Amino acid sequence: MAPKKTERIEIRVTPEQRQVLEQAAWLDESTLSAFILRVAMDRAEQMTDAFRGTTVSPAKFDELLAWLDEPPVVDPKTVAMFRRLREFREGKIDFRT
Repeated sequence: MAPKKTERIEIRVTPEQRQVLEQAAWLDESTLSAFILRVAMDRAEQMTDAFRGTTVSPAKFDELLAWLDEPPVVDPKTVAMFRRLREFREGKIDFRT
């Protein structure tokens, strides 16, 4: 037995929006309420599923793990840039002069 529906949601729409929704519901052979609920739930589930995580193939996952196991690549220019930034924040150098 399906759970009893006790909650209510109301929305305001323009006459044109209502006409489009009613036509889509008719084409879907469902009531307006059932159509809006189904479409809204489909979209809500897509959004929450995307937020929860990303699914990758086993091969891509193994590739990711192999990449994470590799030693980091140190770029001397990036290291120098962060060193200068730290020195600037500590007041040791002034870029404005």
